Amino acid sequence: MGQALRAAVARQRMLLRGRLGSPLKRLADDCRAVWPERAALEHRLTAGLAALPSCKDLYVLDNRAQQITSNASPRGLLPEHFGRDRTGHVPTWPRRSPGNASPCPTHTSAAMHGVRH
Repeated sequence: MGQALRAAVARQRMLLRGRLGSPLKRLADDCRAVWPERAALEHRLTAGLAALPSCKDLYVLDNRAQQITSNASPRGLLPEHFGRDRTGHVPTWPRRSPGNASPCPTHTSAAMHGVRH
């Protein structure tokens, strides 16, 4: 990867962190309060989408990167994604102790299935 592309990627990541960091932290805190209740987590994710208009899908992973909620999307819940093994699909993040939820988690590049441009 060339230096210009690296710089562009780094700038884009910085912008995403700035735009998504606070809303994702609030959402993670809300999810911790209802851990591990699937329905309550999915309700929080669905409500949290309003603060994240660039977010395509949100979901919660356990500390083994197993998806413990449906995908929450602007179209509603997508239950077919529940139970997915996301170990090969998310970057490594600081592991939390069991029982600490994070909407896939607060690490911004892992927090979304996709970002609308």
